[in-house]
Amino acid sequence: KKKKKKNKQIKQKYGFSPAREAFKQFGGAFVQFPVHIASYNAISTMYNSYPDWKVGGALWFKDLSAADPYWALPAIGSVCAFAMTVINFNLFTRQTGSTPQPVGSFSITPEAQKFLSYIGAAAFLPIGHWLTSGFNLYVISNIVSFALQTHLIRNAYFRRFTRMPTLEYETKCRRKLQEVEKEVSQKTQEIQRHGQTQEIGFDRKQRRKLQSF
Repeated sequence: KKKKKKNKQIKQKYGFSPAREAFKQFGGAFVQFPVHIASYNAISTMYNSYPDWKVGGALWFKDLSAADPYWALPAIGSVCAFAMTVINFNLFTRQTGSTPQPVGSFSITPEAQKFLSYIGAAAFLPIGHWLTSGFNLYVISNIVSFALQTHLIRNAYFRRFTRMPTLEYETKCRRKLQEVEKEVSQKTQEIQRHGQTQEIGFDRKQRRKLQSF
């Protein structure tokens, strides 16, 4: 009990919030979820306002309000999601010379991130077959546009033109933050091990400045 109490005091003293750290990792998905639900409902019921929606498709998916009977659109979406994960990971590795590293107490490892992305890409195949062709096209266009946007933002000429920090500077800041996180973790463990409440030599203002990158 004493150890748990001291651990709680240390976290409160240095502003550690499990809820805030978890929100940094998963908050974006929860914020976007209602948007995706609203988009699905709007696209799936589009034919109520626009009857041509039932014959406005192309090739084998003429009816955009119905599911793809050949599973082709879900398969394309699944392949695009899988390819985007591989390409973006390789692009980051090639441009920075290192694999993406987790930052923060609740960050997942690159291997786990890739694994979850592969599961999501594979799961889109059966889920996509249940969705309408119009919504499948919406998802595919989002995946492709996101991949293009990622490549554009990581382009050195574009970053120079828009006066964004270089990838080298971004990588340097990320590594520095990782070192700081590791140092704080080690000192916290040392305090817990020795049962002391001594000060941790760490400037919180510096941490906030590093986390802003």
